[in-house]
Amino acid sequence: MSIKIKRQSLMGDSASKKKVKQRATKKQPAQSPSQAEIQAAQKQVAAKVESKPKKGLWLSLAFIALAVLIIPKPQLISYQKLNVVGTSIYWPGFLGLPATIFDSDLTLAGEIEQGKIFLCDNINQNVGCHKYQVVKQEGFISVILSFFSD
Repeated sequence: MSIKIKRQSLMGDSASKKKVKQRATKKQPAQSPSQAEIQAAQKQVAAKVESKPKKGLWLSLAFIALAVLIIPKPQLISYQKLNVVGTSIYWPGFLGLPATIFDSDLTLAGEIEQGKIFLCDNINQNVGCHKYQVVKQEGFISVILSFFSD
């Protein structure tokens, strides 16, 4: 009588791997077709949402860009009287708001484009007005830098 010898492969038994895979697949509960359809539909909706940009985001960005273009930006101006130079932030006003200099309680009269400004205590009575000559005008970036430097 001869004893049959079982052959073993060096990498392992391939038949046992198939059994393990079959067992693993059997352990997962079978999904009903309605659940599978629902999951597929949810994946499709999620893909559509991710691929389309949001309209609200684009509208918000467009509104901010429009506001930046329309609203006047502050300027950093240097003005002098009797060789004494002052530097301040000038805002030209918007929609009926008067032009102002932010570091002063005085009322601003005159235009910077003319190169002369008047700072008055009371603009209605023209009492206590001081005439200043505008020496230099700088843009919005200079205003931001002046906030950080002071």
